Amino acid sequence: MCRVGFVDDDFDEFGNYKKRLARRGIDLHFVDNCLSLHDILDWVLNNTIECLLVDHKLTAKYDFYGTKVVAFINNHLPDLPCIILTNFPGDSADDKLVMKNLIFDRNILSSDGEKFNNFCEIVKQSTEVFKNRLNLHLDEYAVLLEKKTNQEITAEEEETFLHLFKILKSYGEVDDVASELLKPDINRKMDNLLKKLDHYIDLNKE
Repeated sequence: MCRVGFVDDDFDEFGNYKKRLARRGIDLHFVDNCLSLHDILDWVLNNTIECLLVDHKLTAKYDFYGTKVVAFINNHLPDLPCIILTNFPGDSADDKLVMKNLIFDRNILSSDGEKFNNFCEIVKQSTEVFKNRLNLHLDEYAVLLEKKTNQEITAEEEETFLHLFKILKSYGEVDDVASELLKPDINRKMDNLLKKLDHYIDLNKE
């Protein structure tokens, strides 16, 4: 089953949504214990979410709307598909933070027939696209890891390497690497310099 997160300020209908979507191969998880956008991002990574459903009006629990959640998540995880659910699709579209084709009437979760089936297929297809993009990032990560190991990596590539490691590690695509490789080159050079300085001081003490 594909793993899908659900950001909402109301838990009342979640149980019904979870049961209905489970019959279509979608494992729905409620985003809880989160207060900020960064909390939601961490929750997504910690729960290996492959698609995120977000209610538009979150003001009963959060200080922001769903469209801002999507914009923030897409800024940090550009490949993660995010879908807005709302009783007023026009309001979400007016924010101009989410594409119209990713905004759905919230009632679709309670509907029957073709509309509900099509929505489920869109969600499942979105998770497949996300998984395929992770595989592409895995190839890029392997190239950067070799460069990092050989100390041939540029500053820009190193930033990409660390970002990809965090994402791929969260989704279980890569194993832990030596902590030395996760340090930016400037930190490693500073550590080496400090070691040499300590050694020099020790020699002078003798």
